[in-house]
Amino acid sequence: MLWLALVVSIISSALRIKGATHQDAVNYGLWLLIANAAMSIWLNLKIAAGRNWARIVWMVWFLLGAAATVALFLTILKQYEWNTLARFQGLLQTTAFVLLLTPSAARWFKRPRKSDTGVTLRT
Repeated sequence: MLWLALVVSIISSALRIKGATHQDAVNYGLWLLIANAAMSIWLNLKIAAGRNWARIVWMVWFLLGAAATVALFLTILKQYEWNTLARFQGLLQTTAFVLLLTPSAARWFKRPRKSDTGVTLRT
């Protein structure tokens, strides 16, 4: 679900950047897209590897993004209609957030893991 949300986010952001009329907005949007995608890929890989700290970082990042989105919507974006991709992305990320909070997810992140050297680690 996190990977699908990332793909939807990239597509949605790319479409918004494509629609931008000012070159500075395009440049800023591209850098933001690249940084966000790189961070998301790294966190998704760490979450897939069972790193609990990555799960916590992703959830904090999600909450900060959700708060910023609500704040923007209440101030300057209420006149704009949210596109379908942005809604789908929000639904995916919210669902992933809830699933990462479940007791079964907590157990999965607590299970012992082997490092690259073959030593069993606790995360």
